Amino acid sequence: MVEDANDLPYKLKQKYTEIYAEIREITNGTRSRDAPKRQGALSPKLRKLIALGSAIATQHGRDVIVSCVADCLEAGATRQEIM
Repeated sequence: MVEDANDLPYKLKQKYTEIYAEIREITNGTRSRDAPKRQGALSPKLRKLIALGSAIATQHGRDVIVSCVADCLEAGATRQEIM
């Protein structure tokens, strides 16, 4: 694991710097959080699966997790993908 961006090779450091700048724009409120969705970076199914994983990791209640599973199924995720 890289502890510091200065430990990255030059090309990776450039990409890291660009991504970090975009993340800072989102967290500072100077860029819309919906921007990655509009750019099509992730499929709707993958976004729903990530949301499910986040809900489980943060120990949300059963209702939230059930809702996320339903969203995943509606987006076309298989049982194996959800598991």
